[in-house]
Amino acid sequence: AGGGGKTPYRNEKIRAKNDKLREERARRMKAELEAKHKEDEQDGIHPSRRAQMHRSQHADAQ
Repeated sequence: AGGGGKTPYRNEKIRAKNDKLREERARRMKAELEAKHKEDEQDGIHPSRRAQMHRSQHADAQ
């Protein structure tokens, strides 16, 4: 019941598609690693708490 066959044209088409998919995955993984390195030290702090700390730092500076 229809498996698509193993013609050389189809095999080449699938190979090209898989190569493109591998490149996209590599690009995405690289972007995720770069984003992870850019994380600041306050990433573990809840956003509302971070906002409170940010306001208090500006109040101290004035």
